[in-house]
Amino acid sequence: MRNKGSLVGNFFESLFYTHLVLVACLVLYLTFRDPDHNRRFQPRIWHLLVQSSTACAGIIGFVWQLFTYLDPSRTFLAAFWLSPFLTSAFGIMLACVETPACLAAAMVLIVAGVAQSLYGCWASPRFDNSCRILIFSIKNCPPRVKTVVFLSLVVSFLYTAFLMWGIGRATAGGTKIDVLFIFLSTASLTWTMQVIKNAIQATVGHVKYMKFMCGIDLDYKVVVQTEAKYSIGSICLGSILVPVVTVARGLARAVSLMAGDVDEHHKVCKSMGICLRRSLQ
Repeated sequence: MRNKGSLVGNFFESLFYTHLVLVACLVLYLTFRDPDHNRRFQPRIWHLLVQSSTACAGIIGFVWQLFTYLDPSRTFLAAFWLSPFLTSAFGIMLACVETPACLAAAMVLIVAGVAQSLYGCWASPRFDNSCRILIFSIKNCPPRVKTVVFLSLVVSFLYTAFLMWGIGRATAGGTKIDVLFIFLSTASLTWTMQVIKNAIQATVGHVKYMKFMCGIDLDYKVVVQTEAKYSIGSICLGSILVPVVTVARGLARAVSLMAGDVDEHHKVCKSMGICLRRSLQ
């Protein structure tokens, strides 16, 4: 019989569900309160622009999935090489705002863009093998995966639109506590999107592993229920740790490449991986 999960995993599972309830209450509070509106803030224009961009993001998500299915190799390469450019461009755009918060975020994004570009140069010899794996994975895609991806995109769009409404109401207030509300909503959005993405990857990985290693075709619905019952805590924890470790790893690899020494970087990453694995057991 499979164990429910580690103590750390159970804690983060409870934390994730609790934070969803609290964020929903926060957005409802911001929606129905009557703040002192900032005269410079125009709610109708703000909501129109933000919700339109959210809708565009959802449409791009659907189109990108279609491109991945039709031409996996070119889509893979485009994603790898466009990511540093778009990240840096967004950082430059924020720097043009010339506020302290935007300048700090711009610096982080520009550094991340540089790290992504250096990582792309380092990983480019492996692109051909990665494209072959991606093509093979798409040809042997488990049933109902497209439906699950479609539903995840719809849920992500609705949740993002819901949070954007609360962020708009907080922006209209313009107080220091409203800035805290905006930060919490943005952190919740980031964490939730990571959890949705990693949950789909874990579920598909489970189905394909049992298919290739054991020759067993699992029911996708059963796998989803199993992952939700036993693995959601580890997924929630990994959704916090993986982005942080990925950024640290990218920066470390960039420094190592410029210094010409990669052995120490590999030792540090290996030690971090061993510590994370032990914490999840």
